Amino acid sequence: MSRAGIVVLSLLSLLAPFVLRPSAARADILVLNDCRTLEGVLAKKGDFYVLSGPFGKLRVKKSAVWKVVEKETPWERFDRIFKTIPADAPSRFVELGVWAKSVGLKERAVKAFEAALKADPDCADARRLLGYEKINGVWLRGEELLRAKGWRKFRGEWFTGEELRAMRSVPPDEAKRRVARLLSLLDGTSEPDREKGLREVRALGPNRSRLFFLRGLADRKRPRLRRACARALADYGKRRDVIEALLTASLADGDPEVRRAALESLRDIGEPGIVHTYNRALYSTNPDIHERALDAVDFFRFKESLPHLVNVIEVHEVYTGSPTGAYFESSEIHPYIADYEGLIATQAAILDPVIKYFRTGTVLYVEVRVVEIIRRIAGVDLGDDPAAWRRWMRSSLPF
Repeated sequence: MSRAGIVVLSLLSLLAPFVLRPSAARADILVLNDCRTLEGVLAKKGDFYVLSGPFGKLRVKKSAVWKVVEKETPWERFDRIFKTIPADAPSRFVELGVWAKSVGLKERAVKAFEAALKADPDCADARRLLGYEKINGVWLRGEELLRAKGWRKFRGEWFTGEELRAMRSVPPDEAKRRVARLLSLLDGTSEPDREKGLREVRALGPNRSRLFFLRGLADRKRPRLRRACARALADYGKRRDVIEALLTASLADGDPEVRRAALESLRDIGEPGIVHTYNRALYSTNPDIHERALDAVDFFRFKESLPHLVNVIEVHEVYTGSPTGAYFESSEIHPYIADYEGLIATQAAILDPVIKYFRTGTVLYVEVRVVEIIRRIAGVDLGDDPAAWRRWMRSSLPF
């Protein structure tokens, strides 16, 4: 399991003692006192709200909630519509699945596409959205599809037949010399040389070039190489390995130009879920991670980050006595790389501080830079008073 998966599971394990059986439930958005939001099926239990959803169950003190907004959750909407679709209407199942995927309900999207196939086994849209392609009249996906297209697995990675033949045609010593030459071109100071290196790497094929750039981005000794690879990875779209590598570089790399290149590639790829990674990193006790998260939020101007930025102005004190008092281990990077798609990421972005009941105390220090970022995102200037910013958010943000 990836570190990201472990982090989400560890967060959910904190909820195990709170598995309750509420008598009445409805869908709601909880707007916390600090203007962060949680969405789920709501039930009341004494002094607590119990929120349920794909992320598990979450218990929130009523005193921590500013207001409750009644709203049908995305998964409830899916379930309601799914039940109304006739069994012989594949196009309607596909339409529902496309919507579900767009809001992060990946498992329910698959359910809808599979229902479309049950209605029409040859539904091309559903097949395509499930990853199928038709080869010689047969729908295939996964490894069967790759093999049918002539791809082969080598050292744990899939390559096209052309890529693999090219790799095997070059003696190992010659391959090492070619790699060294390409690395030298990409790490050089000459812009024409770097462009030449990029063209030659891309000519290796879609898989070989992607792996080359991913490994180059992890090269700790050559910042110019990492910078070139970070920008080149924008061409490979919303692949999980690409997104995670760029997120990690944007928070962990010691060179500001490499971090900037990673942010620019993430912007070009256009994955909105990355906001949750940076919102979590804002709470890091590691000053480097904290500053780099601020860089990212300022770069993207995420409105979703406003409540978190206002929190950063203040000192937060954990008072539950939990042995897991630190928000994150300051030496870790990958825990910030939560599953960047779907509702689990949305809730995980704020799960820890809700469970641990952060208390907002007197303003002991104000980070001038944080206030400047808030001003740029909000488009108004309310100074350094968190209470004023929260009043503004309550009246201006679409809760």
